[in-house]
Formats: sequence, structure tokens, C-alpha cells
Amino acid sequence: MEDVLPLLLIEQPKGKRSSYYVPCPCCDGNRTRNGHLNISLAKNVFRCPRCDFKGGVFDLYAFYANVSRDEARQSIIDRLCITESEPGKKKNAAIQRA
Repeated sequence: MEDVLPLLLIEQPKGKRSSYYVPCPCCDGNRTRNGHLNISLAKNVFRCPRCDFKGGVFDLYAFYANVSRDEARQSIIDRLCITESEPGKKKNAAIQRA
């Protein structure tokens, strides 16, 4: 999640916080100061309690980029220059976390 948020131009908190709030792209039309969308860096998920917009890193990227979840995965791999490992070898940690 931490690697993908800058690609979406979503601000990250200063310091070592495990979760924080940003404006929800679905329901925070007036862009309130803190927003309602909770991003959990520890769990690599997000959720808005107001409109129930939720998911993982691929879901968030897919929403912002207006692409399918599979296209989001491939786009993240391409933009972060992640190489997928061969079968039987340990996968890249960034791909495993998502």
C-alpha cells in the first residue's frame, strides 16, 4: 500500500502511523479536512464507514485509474518495476502483500 499511494497522489502521514484518514473519493464531495476513508498501512486495506467503499491495494488503484482489478495489478507491477518470479521461487514481497 505504501508504494502504491504515491502513484495515486494520495498523501501519506508524516511519521510511522499504521492507519490514517483521507477524503473518500466516493462520498467526501466537499473534501473534508480529515476525510472518511481509512487507509490501513499495517493491513494493506482501506474502508470508508460512511459509504462502505472498501478493499485492498488493487481495488484502490483500480478505482482511481478506472481500470479492472487485473489491469490495476499489471499497471502497479509495470510502474513500480517489479519483476515476477519464476514458478517455485519466492515471489516479490510487494506482490505477495497485495
